[in-house]
Amino acid sequence: MFIGKQLSNIRHMHEMSRADLAKELNITEQAVWQYENSYTSPKLEVILKLSRLFDVKTKYFYKENIFYNVIEERNIAYRSLNKNTAQKVLAEKLFLEQIEAILVLLERSVKLPPNQLLSLREKALNVKAKNDFECDKGTTIELIAKKARESIGLEPNNNNNLLFLVEKSGAFVLEKNMSVEIDGYSTWTTYNRPYIVLNGNRKTAVRRNFDLAHELGHLLLHYNEDFLILDKKSYNIKEKEAHTFASCFLLPKEDFLNDLKHIDKISNPKSYIDLKKKWNVSIAAMGRRVYSLNKMSYQQYRHFNALLRRYNFVKQEPLDDELKFHSQGKIRSLIKHVLDNGSIQLSELTDAFNLNITKVSELLGLEANFFEKYMHKIQDFNFAEVKNFNSR
Repeated sequence: MFIGKQLSNIRHMHEMSRADLAKELNITEQAVWQYENSYTSPKLEVILKLSRLFDVKTKYFYKENIFYNVIEERNIAYRSLNKNTAQKVLAEKLFLEQIEAILVLLERSVKLPPNQLLSLREKALNVKAKNDFECDKGTTIELIAKKARESIGLEPNNNNNLLFLVEKSGAFVLEKNMSVEIDGYSTWTTYNRPYIVLNGNRKTAVRRNFDLAHELGHLLLHYNEDFLILDKKSYNIKEKEAHTFASCFLLPKEDFLNDLKHIDKISNPKSYIDLKKKWNVSIAAMGRRVYSLNKMSYQQYRHFNALLRRYNFVKQEPLDDELKFHSQGKIRSLIKHVLDNGSIQLSELTDAFNLNITKVSELLGLEANFFEKYMHKIQDFNFAEVKNFNSR
């Protein structure tokens, strides 16, 4: 029997309206409504079109998919030019619910390291509670950023291996292509798994680092925040706090102030090129940090930004094409681990959710040929339970 909810979910996940889907299928919008509400069932030719369109098996529409309902839409923290619509929030909830179901399947044979970000979140809440009446908000965020940096194991004078260390600390970082105005988003599941989703269209190393740090700030500063009820002003305040966290986290105060002693022209963006290589942070972000530390006057900061435009650094800065770009590796390592060890066979992964292997690759942010070597692998040994998963 055709399950209309399956069609509704995957349509929403792809941010399609009923009218959009009807146009793709060359049918009426009313017909789509009837399918989704299980009043009628599509003909085989329509099922085949749906299968091709969404890259799923035809059985997808006849078996209810596994969802654990662990993502609260209200807790998804976005970073974009405009506050996102309810349709977008629902799409990302369904996307993460699908990822969650896949991870739960993989984790049946893998023991992951402790979630350090959970304890770090508690430390952040304690710092906020302790300093609410003693410090201004900027000082409190600076303290939390310092603790976060120490906790995940970043060295004092660089941001090397930032993505790896954030993943190792407990976050599941994903990459997906999103509209250009969205930088990324983050959320905790109802049982405390932290997700960070980055826009795959942001391809410079410095942009990736700042987006990652920004979302880490949301996870630590805004746990259980209801983003759906915030007005624009309140929403912008939360964004500014996460932005401040990212600056403090990536450019630790004492070490960065020591670096500034060696800058001859503090209001000239070209003076920061070597520091960009050291910290893997954009020149524009360093300028904002210098200004926030009161090491650049308002007039100097205006001059700094004018030079950014004159040098055309707003579109592309020096070293943008040279600094090494890192992609998420935790999920890749996890799935490779269970497949290499035979704990799960590839067919189990696709059959559990009735997704084509290309769809699984897309959802998990893996390269198109990632599963190639497992497609025809014959395994003729007994599978032992995997005891530990310690590195990517």
